[in-house]
Amino acid sequence: MFSFEKELDTAETLADCCNAYQNEFIRIQNIQGWAAAVTAKYNLRYEAALRYVGLRPEVLQEYNSVEDVMQLIY
Repeated sequence: MFSFEKELDTAETLADCCNAYQNEFIRIQNIQGWAAAVTAKYNLRYEAALRYVGLRPEVLQEYNSVEDVMQLIY
């Protein structure tokens, strides 16, 4: 997951967070298979949402929690 963490560390926008999530999901799917990717999906989305909240803490005024912000990560 090093590349995912690196992508998230350099993310500056919601789109960057979404792209990091999608790239890591696809990487896991290609290497470990669909079941492993689906298993990792929640944690990947949570980490991407957490990064976005770190970039824009004011988003928590509209969304009540990081779990709610996960709706934005696709």
